[in-house]
Amino acid sequence: MVFRAVMLQPRLFWKNFRDGGEYEAFDPLRDYAVAIIALVQLVKFPLIGEPRPAMIYALFNFILDIVILYLLSGIFNTVASRMKDGSGAACMQVIPCFALTPFWLVEPFFFAGFWGWFFAASGIFYTLVLFRLALLKCTGPDERLVTRTLFALQFAPAGAMVLAVFLQRAVIQLISR
Repeated sequence: MVFRAVMLQPRLFWKNFRDGGEYEAFDPLRDYAVAIIALVQLVKFPLIGEPRPAMIYALFNFILDIVILYLLSGIFNTVASRMKDGSGAACMQVIPCFALTPFWLVEPFFFAGFWGWFFAASGIFYTLVLFRLALLKCTGPDERLVTRTLFALQFAPAGAMVLAVFLQRAVIQLISR
């Protein structure tokens, strides 16, 4: 239910999340982000074929994804602490937990040669769209963050994801030798 809303109806999802209600008892990090990351790692096993390289690659990617999630959550939490609006601040803190979903979903295809770059670019692009929509919904009309803060917040995930793609492709090259 949450997955479908995040991916297909992000504006409605973020509006509902900001307003509370159905997501009040929901822990985004535990109940959503870590579960998605773990499931994606399991998908990599049959795609890679060999158990040992698949396990090493999946473990590396799991750790890298968690590090990126915590790094971006920290950045967004810092910005949220400066907000006056309580519901907007709570919404801002969890943006990375949901907005990184497309990036995580295309990870199993990063090692697919030329097509891996296509999947990576597609995942990064859609993730940035979700970050932008979430930022607009969480800041709301009454709470305007400084323009350069919003601008920087859009490039932090982009930089983290590009770095992750290069690291993941490097590890798969190293393991496959």
